Amino acid sequence: MSLGIVSVCNSVNTIKLFVLLNGLSLPEHVPYNPIDYYYLFFDEEIFSFIESKTNRYAESHFQNVELIPASRAPKWKNTDNQEVKQFIALLLLQESAKACGKWFWSKRPILYQLHFLEIL
Repeated sequence: MSLGIVSVCNSVNTIKLFVLLNGLSLPEHVPYNPIDYYYLFFDEEIFSFIESKTNRYAESHFQNVELIPASRAPKWKNTDNQEVKQFIALLLLQESAKACGKWFWSKRPILYQLHFLEIL
């Protein structure tokens, strides 16, 4: 870990000095479980924001688009907080598990190791 001195000008143009530590600086109360790291970066406010924007976009999109008969849009249901959490977790997991993208959603048992289809 290296230390650095950084100066920052604030709104009245005075310089404040502070020590910059490289690396991840975690609060002491975090028990270091993977889910705790997840919630360090994504809190309930972010999930609620994504949920509301997703649902609002879907509503406006379906109102402004002429749907074809084979469209899945009539089956759309609003997303919820839990579904957003699962979706973001799957996106992160997809990055850590090296495989071809379409394999994550495959129904073939040999490729179906991460159970993505069961989660969503």
